[in-house]
Amino acid sequence: AANNTNVGLMRYSINTTDGCNVTAAAEGGMVLAAMGPIATNGSLMKTQIDGISANGCTPLSETMYEAYRYLSGGSVNYGINSRVSTASTGAYPSVAASRQTGNTGVYQSPLQTSCQKNFIVLLTDGLPTSDTSADTAIQGLIGGSCTGTGSGRCLEEIAKYMYEHDLRPSLAGMQNVTTYTIGFNLTGADAAGKVVLQNTATGAGGV
Repeated sequence: AANNTNVGLMRYSINTTDGCNVTAAAEGGMVLAAMGPIATNGSLMKTQIDGISANGCTPLSETMYEAYRYLSGGSVNYGINSRVSTASTGAYPSVAASRQTGNTGVYQSPLQTSCQKNFIVLLTDGLPTSDTSADTAIQGLIGGSCTGTGSGRCLEEIAKYMYEHDLRPSLAGMQNVTTYTIGFNLTGADAAGKVVLQNTATGAGGV
């Protein structure tokens, strides 16, 4: 039922140096709205979405890795130095509500109920760019090498890992995550993104 649905919002961080051509301190993504009941979170999320401008890089696998850390209750990584604008004067970290009280360097996992259904809807308007700094961590997590090449080469693997593994072993049952992907205006040079997104969703139980 809708009244029992929790929703949250993450976004891609905008690099703070030379566009998408280099790796900068602000990579990956961050939590804009911590998971919460749709009745109370809906208006907050709408305000946050309305304030997002379509610019910056597309660090898909890095942001999915940060989502993994949030959902599993891991340490905050990209959500410390993340930014919402190249012109911003300071970091825009993951919101306090997504972190543990008294231990702000660690996420508070929103997976709190045994066997609850968990989903990620990944939206993008292009192929991964400036998206390599999570590769080593993701490969360590999956215990092998990612099969892709270039930016976003580990996107399929991190999504599949979250679908096939229990992210909260302390709870009874299986706390996994199904991923759905949505691509906007994937034409021209970004047309290959359709295959990337389809493969990512297929391996993670979604479409």
